Amino acid sequence: MTELPTIIFHWHENKYYFQFVEKQDVKNIGEIAIEISEISMEDILTMVEKIEDEYLSDEDLTEENIMLFSKLIFKELINKYSFHISFLIKNMFISFFNVFEYYQDNFLDEMIKIPDIKNLIDSGKLKILDVGKNLTTFISVVLYFIDGQILPFKQYIEFLCLDNKAGTPEDIKPLINYLSETERMEYKIIMSENNEFIEKYTTGSILALLVFDLCNIMKNEVLIKHCANCDKYFTPQKRSDAIYCDRPSPQDNSMTCKDYGTKKLWYDRLKDNKSAKLYRNIYSAKQALAKRNPDIKQHQDDFDEYKIKSAQFKKDIKTGLKTDEEFITWLKSVRGKRYLD
Repeated sequence: MTELPTIIFHWHENKYYFQFVEKQDVKNIGEIAIEISEISMEDILTMVEKIEDEYLSDEDLTEENIMLFSKLIFKELINKYSFHISFLIKNMFISFFNVFEYYQDNFLDEMIKIPDIKNLIDSGKLKILDVGKNLTTFISVVLYFIDGQILPFKQYIEFLCLDNKAGTPEDIKPLINYLSETERMEYKIIMSENNEFIEKYTTGSILALLVFDLCNIMKNEVLIKHCANCDKYFTPQKRSDAIYCDRPSPQDNSMTCKDYGTKKLWYDRLKDNKSAKLYRNIYSAKQALAKRNPDIKQHQDDFDEYKIKSAQFKKDIKTGLKTDEEFITWLKSVRGKRYLD
């Protein structure tokens, strides 16, 4: 029977440290579940079809072919997903092949024990009676299983994102219970160089890792939020009121969503605020004048005085001593003037 490859990761200070990556790969609690929730079955199916067309068309279902396929699918997955997620998705194909080899004629009976899989079979969406020894058909079956197991967790991430931390949706409880009983994870405690206890885990199952992360999300009451810019899930690390994630912004890959969103928010507020827009225009004009004429001290003094008086106006507005309308009136009175009176 094909040996299922495993990964080793440490859990220390609410972070997961994966060992097999050349550069240390670190994930916060919640980020594994979020990444898995973003897996696209359409993308994986496209990868599989590419492999089948180029390498494995009409091949027999053998250990040798499954191992070749697992290597090829990993190379495709790594272009889109992180190393450990790609590694564990690859493992699912090997794991199901081991189940098939073990049960052979009873394969169907064992598979329908997985929650939601029986519903797919009964509805006609999943046909596994003709698996036989065909690799292509078997891979298609496994894709259905992966989708059937991961989809409920996607719904649960949405459940958590809505701050529903009181419990677990009823439709996912049977799946969590099943996976907790069947998906194994080796556990050890090791001592670090700083004499600190670190929990060490070994697993070959993406579902075991997912259940582990979800349980820690609930145990540690980790916040899961929608990014206000890219609309993907994220876990705020420094501020619970954060609204942007640290992924590359879809509008500008050179900036994070946090940087892009904050800048856009500033510009939007500036555009909607008459006094802020007027203040900024005068500020830019006086700043440019001072920079173009560094030898004329009066320009820099005037720019500094403008900043001081504007700051005082803003402070007075906050304390109620002056109004925004009074600030606008003053700004209009100095607009276009070379120097303040």
